[in-house]
Amino acid sequence: MSATTPIKNPLAVSKVYRLALCLYPEVTALDYQGPIEFFGGFSTEYRSDLNSYLHVHHLEEYLPPFAIDIEYVSHSLDAIKPLAGPRMLPTRTYEGVMKSGEQFDILMIPGGATGNPQQVDPSLLHFLKQQAPGTKHILTICTGSWILAGTGLLDGKKATSNKMTYNVIKESTKDRPITWIPKARFVVNDDKKIWTSSGVTAGMDMAYAFMEYLAGPDIARKLSIMMEVSPKKEDEDEFAEVNGLV
Repeated sequence: MSATTPIKNPLAVSKVYRLALCLYPEVTALDYQGPIEFFGGFSTEYRSDLNSYLHVHHLEEYLPPFAIDIEYVSHSLDAIKPLAGPRMLPTRTYEGVMKSGEQFDILMIPGGATGNPQQVDPSLLHFLKQQAPGTKHILTICTGSWILAGTGLLDGKKATSNKMTYNVIKESTKDRPITWIPKARFVVNDDKKIWTSSGVTAGMDMAYAFMEYLAGPDIARKLSIMMEVSPKKEDEDEFAEVNGLV
């Protein structure tokens, strides 16, 4: 199965990126929900449903030339209880995807109360390691970077994470060659494959920068206006000083 599949529709979408949102118990819902609003609102299903509305209100200029279709993946199909908010129903399991041989274009790993390699189900770590060679981009929010560090995929990379748990994460990964950046809303590696963001709302800043990278600054800016988001730049991080990291 091809990861990026050409499609035909009235809005001339050139391709579809397939995104796997990685879920686990006690995940922080806002970590992923903000970025999902950026990406999921332009899925193939959503575009089809809103096709007539978009033409009436002339909103085509707000849409990127691609769609992002999302699967909600977890260790089982049972409802996931997040740290706060309503339960989430996964659509796929890590084991099921690995057995199928499917490849996702984008992996998103949110943080949470159990957002570390020792507490998440091992199938999540196996899934990330299997997907990583073929995926185009890996995005983490908050302690999602701690989970990613546990797979070895951050070795030799730059990264950041939640500033309240920053020192704990840095200490727990001291034997790994990871360059942790204390002052950063998000960090993008040079090859643009791995993007890591700071705590919770920093995921929105990263999502904006990622959309700017994929779709260009004009569309990203229009999306931020439509969503009434004021994104921060990569180094606009007051929480590093608040937490005594700089």
